[in-house]
Amino acid sequence: MIWMRQKDFQRWLERRKQGVRAYVFRQGMLLYGLPMFVISSVITYREGQASWLPAVGLLLWLTGGALFGWLLWRVNEWRFQRVLRLVGRRRRDATVRTDDD
Repeated sequence: MIWMRQKDFQRWLERRKQGVRAYVFRQGMLLYGLPMFVISSVITYREGQASWLPAVGLLLWLTGGALFGWLLWRVNEWRFQRVLRLVGRRRRDATVRTDDD
């Protein structure tokens, strides 16, 4: 089973250099939470709604986006570490095989 394509592996190498906080902020809050807030606000817009309601929606979507970004980080890091373990095991097996020949 392929856990990560090579281009995804290279992209993750670059993205993980940013660190988890920057990744969660960008991928989760800005690229997921903020657009979802805008979409949900447009869909649920009603005249006469309470003035505090959009602020609560923004807070909830940004918090949800941060959680989503953190989960994405964990999944991508898990896949990355899995590939590293598999590659290391294959190299070790290849070394053992060539020594036996």
